[in-house]
Amino acid sequence: MKSVAVKVSASGRLHLPSEVRKALGLKGPGHVVITVTNGQATLTTMAENLARIRALARPYAPKGRLASEELIAERREEARREAADPRGTRAGGKPGTKRRAGG
Repeated sequence: MKSVAVKVSASGRLHLPSEVRKALGLKGPGHVVITVTNGQATLTTMAENLARIRALARPYAPKGRLASEELIAERREEARREAADPRGTRAGGKPGTKRRAGG
């Protein structure tokens, strides 16, 4: 796509022409990210940024399991232990006094 000149209002707002929105795949309201490097601004969609972040993180993700499932399993185990402990636990997870209401 060729470069497009846009006017910046006194309040700093700018209007993205329909051809730019179409090229970016923007339909209706949404969010974009403006990155400024060496005096040059680059506009990308949030979806494009998320896809790039996911691609960067993919090599570090554990194979065959989801971190969210591990977190849920840990929380369930912690809740099971707390329910089984008649003394209760305090905020630091140390056995002892029960938590006070409101704190």
